[in-house]
Amino acid sequence: MEINSFNKLEKPFFHLSYNSYIFKKLYESTCENFENNSKKFVAMIDGQKCRNKKSFFKEFAKKLKFPDYFGDNWDAFDECLNDLEWLDAEQYVLFIENFNLIFENDEKNLEIFLNILVDTVGEWKMGREYGALQPPPIPFHIVMYSDKDIINDLQIKTHNEQINLF
Repeated sequence: MEINSFNKLEKPFFHLSYNSYIFKKLYESTCENFENNSKKFVAMIDGQKCRNKKSFFKEFAKKLKFPDYFGDNWDAFDECLNDLEWLDAEQYVLFIENFNLIFENDEKNLEIFLNILVDTVGEWKMGREYGALQPPPIPFHIVMYSDKDIINDLQIKTHNEQINLF
């Protein structure tokens, strides 16, 4: 994969990497390309800070600037991740480093998180529905770094054809 950020990508994807160098270069390039464009948002989530639900919600709320009313529960997380209205962006790229450490010993919460991610990518791709109001699709990318074993496992768990390895 050429390291030139997500500037020209229109379709949302999960991008999974087991190459730390490429992951970091892609993040740096994306930040650089988004730096002067207030309508593009990029964030880095550190899986080391997401080992349990409390720290997980804290890390995501901080990095995605969730509103104060965020309720630290899965329903509120799902709602906020599929809204992001307060960021007012036309494109989102979420980098997740050390993905293998997220809920490292908690399969149930990891599965809930993965289901929300898959649904979120689909919702942003199709355009979200708010009754009579239907905003257009917005590019929403998730880039994860982890070891190869967890990546293969993730592909099996999500059954998502939009997962790309690099």
